Amino acid sequence: MAKEPASHLKGQRILLCVGGGIAAYKALELVRRLRDAGAGVQVAMTAGAQHFVTPLSFQALSGSPTRTTLWDSAAEASMGHIELARWTDRIVIAPATADLLAKAANGLADDLLTNTLLTARCHVVFAPAMHTEMWQHAATAANVATLRARGIAVLDPADGRLAGADTGRGGWTWYTGSAAWLYRAAVEGILGIRRQGNKLIVPPVLPKDWDGFSATLTIDGKAHVITVTTNAENG
Repeated sequence: MAKEPASHLKGQRILLCVGGGIAAYKALELVRRLRDAGAGVQVAMTAGAQHFVTPLSFQALSGSPTRTTLWDSAAEASMGHIELARWTDRIVIAPATADLLAKAANGLADDLLTNTLLTARCHVVFAPAMHTEMWQHAATAANVATLRARGIAVLDPADGRLAGADTGRGGWTWYTGSAAWLYRAAVEGILGIRRQGNKLIVPPVLPKDWDGFSATLTIDGKAHVITVTTNAENG
């Protein structure tokens, strides 16, 4: 049975960026699980995300004020979006909407979240969530390809129930039973695994508590099983 190395997140400073989709409510549970794993968490929300979940909910779970705007005179007195980017070890965008993927791929910066992404020099992982038609659109596919070519982790969405009565591919890849989603995100994004063409580049030295951990990553529709062996390169 694959190990779940939650201890690797201990002491990590993670910025969770919440996009404006119905899957935003799942990010509340992600905050709890990240903190249970020992990570420090701050949350930034888009204006759209605040229509689905309140900033106060994230503040209660993260233990830190939720950042919601670039136009906060108190926070931006010290260039708060730059401070956020420098504070965090890892950025997780979940749910990542088609709009956020497009902005990130094209370097747009019109709010706190996108300004922070442009400033950040840490590992970034996107967890897309949208309707099937939006995920399959040529523009979204091109944006995802652009981000992956830069070494940014973009997880493939899951098949299943979407908003309303629709089903299909586009749901936020979520955990099943245990925190499988969290560990998959950690393997591909938080650990610094990056894509290079159709290959996965894995850091040659990994913490010992990841030894024996396995995860399945999907690249261009093809599943790749990675088993981590410490002090060895895997691919």
